[in-house]
Amino acid sequence: MVLKWITNFLLDIVLDYYLIFSLRMTFSQIFTRHERSKRKRKHLKSALDECPQKLGCVFKVEIRSPKKPHSARRKTMRLRLSNKKRVFCYIPGIGHSIQKFNYVLMRGGRRRDIPGMKYTGIRGLESFSIPINRRTARSKYGIQKVELIHRPTITSS
Repeated sequence: MVLKWITNFLLDIVLDYYLIFSLRMTFSQIFTRHERSKRKRKHLKSALDECPQKLGCVFKVEIRSPKKPHSARRKTMRLRLSNKKRVFCYIPGIGHSIQKFNYVLMRGGRRRDIPGMKYTGIRGLESFSIPINRRTARSKYGIQKVELIHRPTITSS
């Protein structure tokens, strides 16, 4: 009985010294022996509620300028989502016909040069029309392939 108590006591001392010198723990950390609770991961796209897309109603269309090295006029819209959250959303592509009270489907995808822009609109769905005369990167905008008509050239003989 005494031998068991002495060995447990010695093991506790060895463990405490190990914690102090190898793990650099303070005395208060050793004696209270707190278990650290795992921090919950914060979702970066919190307005989506872990869904791939959300439907929203446009209540403001505006033009923003990007951060320092870039210069342009980025078209953005303010959406009221189906879960009652309000977010800024980027309008991709050249030209758009978005107006107030249109319904737009939104996905995650941030614009690095506009602060606070974490979402992007999906073109070709709801009232968000597809760009006209788009030939490259058509899959991003939901455009079918248009076959080019090759007209024969007239040669003079």
